[in-house]
Amino acid sequence: MSSLPAASYDLRTLLAAWEDGLHAVVELGRRLTPEQWETPTECPGWTCGDIVRHLSWVEAFLAGRQDPHHLVD
Repeated sequence: MSSLPAASYDLRTLLAAWEDGLHAVVELGRRLTPEQWETPTECPGWTCGDIVRHLSWVEAFLAGRQDPHHLVD
């Protein structure tokens, strides 16, 4: 069990933190130059753009958005 007080789990606080995180990812995506999008990260094989795209996909999935149907060649 966590040692955090029950007030730490206040829904408004949690939603505000989640929203701040979303805004940070959006801002990061806006500020990256084309070269920075392709910059490697500490995650092997992942670029900065891959991380932003992954976070965006996770949030869309959690919001219930369906993946577009893709045909695989």
